[in-house]
Parts: sequence; structure tokens; C-alpha cells
Amino acid sequence: MILLSLFLLLLSPSLASQYTPWQYNVTKNGLEFEKIRFSVSQDDTLAIITYLKKNTEIGGVPIVADWVHFYPDWSLKLFKLSKDYDYQTRHLPKNTWVRASLDSSYFCVFENSWEKVSSHPIGSSPFYICKGGGDSKGTQTSFYPTDELHSFYSPDNITIDNIKCRGGLLSPIFLHKNGSLKKCTLASSQIINEIEYKKNSKIELDTSGNVRIIK
Repeated sequence: MILLSLFLLLLSPSLASQYTPWQYNVTKNGLEFEKIRFSVSQDDTLAIITYLKKNTEIGGVPIVADWVHFYPDWSLKLFKLSKDYDYQTRHLPKNTWVRASLDSSYFCVFENSWEKVSSHPIGSSPFYICKGGGDSKGTQTSFYPTDELHSFYSPDNITIDNIKCRGGLLSPIFLHKNGSLKKCTLASSQIINEIEYKKNSKIELDTSGNVRIIK
């Protein structure tokens, strides 16, 4: 009886009808799309999913003819840059995928397998090698709303604030807005503030370098 109720719940229209049917060769808001549909929840639009027909500037942003997602108010949510562009205050290279959040933070997937990225948007040191590659769901690098580097994947082990952090796709590294280390997985056993922490420990630090969380 419980399984039957669960099955009927999953078939309910409010859960099953998550997308409207595709519309093809559509022009909306002065933009030409090969196709478009809407992500909906009951009577609310959650997102607008489109495939752009040709390279187009949208709100001044140069965008490739590819998948473009919008928020319900038609502000950009997901897109791929058609040329180098200063997004907010950070310079991003051509063919970077950008996933924008409503709070102005954002994630990037760089076209190349790695990209040299500064911790601050004006391009000042330190710089980090951030893994990239893949489509819009590839290896992501994230930024704060004010464009400071927030998180990335290093291709190799890396030392930040005298702490040896493990690299690789299973070990994201997080920074505070001021560029100091926030979270990482330890690449080796090491002493931090006179306390020894074991290799592969996941640590989190405050902006003063004090370890707050250990896993």
C-alpha cells in the first residue's frame, strides 16, 4: 500500500510536468532561438531553457550560439562566452561557460584543461592553476559575488598559507574572500598552529588561520 501511494505520488502532474514542450525557431525578447522551453513548478516559471541560433550579445555579454539558460525575468543564468570578456570585474577567456547565481556569485568551466587564475579580480597575485575542461557541467571554478576566487580544483598538490593541500578532482580547495585558505584536504601529515593533523584530513580555517573543523 505504501509503495502504491508513492508510485501514484510520483505520477502526479505537479511532479511529472517539470518542463513545457519544446518550441522551435522562436524569437523572444528580440533574441532568436533554435528551441526554447520552460522549467515550471505548478504555475511558476523556474527557468527558461534555450538554444541560441547565432552568436549574440545579451545585455552586453557576448554569447556563443549554444545552450543559454535564463532566470524567469530573462536575466542570464547559464551561457558560454563567444570572446574574451570582463564579466563583472573579472576577465574571462573566450569559450568559458558561466553559471550565474542571483546573488552575483558564479561558477566557470574553462575551455582548456587548466587556467591560471588570480585570487583577486584585478589580477594581483597569488595565481592558482585551476582545472578546467568539459562542457557546461565540466570541472568548475567558483567566484564570490565581488569576483574573488572562491573554490577550484588544482591539478597537483599545492601549498597555500604554508599548508600542503591535496590536488585532484576529488579534493576541491576553498579560499576566503581575502585570499587566505578556507578549506582543503591535507596532502600530508603536518603541524598547523602547533597541532599535528593527519594526511587526508579535511580541514576548515577561519580568516586568521585557526583550524575550526576537522573531518
